Amino acid sequence: MKKILSAILISAVLFTGCANPSTKEGAQKIAEKWVKQNASTYVFDGYDLKHTKTFPLSCDNCWKYEFLFKSSNSGYGDRTGQALDKVITDHRIQVLVENGEITDANVDNAYDEISKVPAE
Repeated sequence: MKKILSAILISAVLFTGCANPSTKEGAQKIAEKWVKQNASTYVFDGYDLKHTKTFPLSCDNCWKYEFLFKSSNSGYGDRTGQALDKVITDHRIQVLVENGEITDANVDNAYDEISKVPAE
């Protein structure tokens, strides 16, 4: 029983260490997971997400990450019920992570993935 509890504890420590928001790598994992689960343009029909750039910011534990991905149709957000233009579309999303929280996510400087509206 002690061996099982030790294994669970070690696994938990290793797992949480992988997504430590105070490290550049941990914050990147948080950003990537957020895009895959919450960015409606990606969730609707996106695929092939690739990290391309990391921008350090002036605040502690703050980074901006850029990812490229493709979608099967043109447009942004959840396009359920809309007439879709079947064309492979390249997108760039930039995600800002501050202390482990996503504070900004913008696709192609055209669509705000947090408020789900066209970017201003």
